[in-house]
Amino acid sequence: MARLRHSRVVRRLLTDRPALVALVLLALISLVAVFHSLLEPHDPLRQELSHINAGPGSEHLLGTDYLGRDVLSRLIEGTAPTLWTAVLGTLIGMIGIPLGLLGGYLRGVVDGVLGQVSDGLLSIPPLLFAFGIIGFMGRSSLNTALAVGIVLIPRFYRVAQTAARSVAEELYMEAARASGCGPGRLLVRHVVPNALGPLLVQTSQAIGVVVSVQAGLSVLGLGTPPPTPTWGGMLSDAFDNNADQIFPMLPSAVLIVVLILCFFTLGDSIRDAYGRAERGKK
Repeated sequence: MARLRHSRVVRRLLTDRPALVALVLLALISLVAVFHSLLEPHDPLRQELSHINAGPGSEHLLGTDYLGRDVLSRLIEGTAPTLWTAVLGTLIGMIGIPLGLLGGYLRGVVDGVLGQVSDGLLSIPPLLFAFGIIGFMGRSSLNTALAVGIVLIPRFYRVAQTAARSVAEELYMEAARASGCGPGRLLVRHVVPNALGPLLVQTSQAIGVVVSVQAGLSVLGLGTPPPTPTWGGMLSDAFDNNADQIFPMLPSAVLIVVLILCFFTLGDSIRDAYGRAERGKK
């Protein structure tokens, strides 16, 4: 039953125009991240002091920054660390999924202890927690991903816990228990497949959250340190050195917004597709 529902969801996603647009854009951004060194027209770290803050032109399509570095090359170079930090932070947050599935299915003491820890982490403001981690461990892409990922763990836990509880109360679960299925088999065969929808939605939107938090930390001076370019770092540099001009901020700001919208649009489409599958609509 779960496999049939997932196939219906995939078919609906492939006919959902916003989801397709988001997937195509994410695929293009991922390709740029992988082949960035082949696509950069200039060395992203090279400074040309005779071309500081140059506007768009034939030599520099998006102009140069306050140190004379090619903006387009830095955007391309910054794609990989921006995506890497977002994906790594989400993977760290996904530690909450198996914990939530166990807590929601087993309940009792296990759920009580894990729930208390989750509530404790949820009570800490995300940015404040990130400030503490980065202040203690230093600025780097890894520490940014770690800080945001830890904040996401209780959120993944709650989604997985709620989904597991809902599935555990279904009649087919009672029938599976009566037929002799153990807890491990029940989790793998029944709980995980039926909890997949909410978890995919949470995963997609969590990546968008990590991108936005990473950009916010960069603007506050707590992101990945130079010379490594990231989109958030480029936005911060443009804001600090060209606050009276709009164009230097636009390229990185637009890409950050597009990336966040892609992940949130994909998450919304997945949620809608699973909702229609549950209602049996075509």
